[in-house]
Amino acid sequence: MGTGGGVRRNSERRLAAFRPSGSMAANSADPMSTIFRTIVCLLGASVIAFGQSAAASENTEDPIVGKWIWPDDHRVTVRADGTGESHKGPKMTWQFLKNKEIERKYKVIWDGGINVDAMMMSRDGSKMDGKRLDGTKFVVRRAPAAGK
Repeated sequence: MGTGGGVRRNSERRLAAFRPSGSMAANSADPMSTIFRTIVCLLGASVIAFGQSAAASENTEDPIVGKWIWPDDHRVTVRADGTGESHKGPKMTWQFLKNKEIERKYKVIWDGGINVDAMMMSRDGSKMDGKRLDGTKFVVRRAPAAGK
């Protein structure tokens, strides 16, 4: 039993070396603790700001959404939910094709797959170059806003 007390005292001495001294624990103006709290606050604020900007970017509407004039005077309305339709009847679905290039590329599927168009939007968003599965190329233009 005599050696157990010595081991305990040695363990307590080692732990005491890692405990803040009474004056440091009581002093809330300790420079290291102030720096640590500042860093934690800045990291927390940046995480919150990043989350808000990411959420805002997810809520922005894709540039393809709107009214377009397809060949043969098809006036097509493209909706944010990934669907669209021509005033002449055909319905379509669209999806943005993620890529590492600057251009925005889309796949447009008409009436469940009767026609599939590969589209690439111009940088200014005013037109799209299209290509059908059979290789036929065409151009689609954004419809002018009402009253123009």
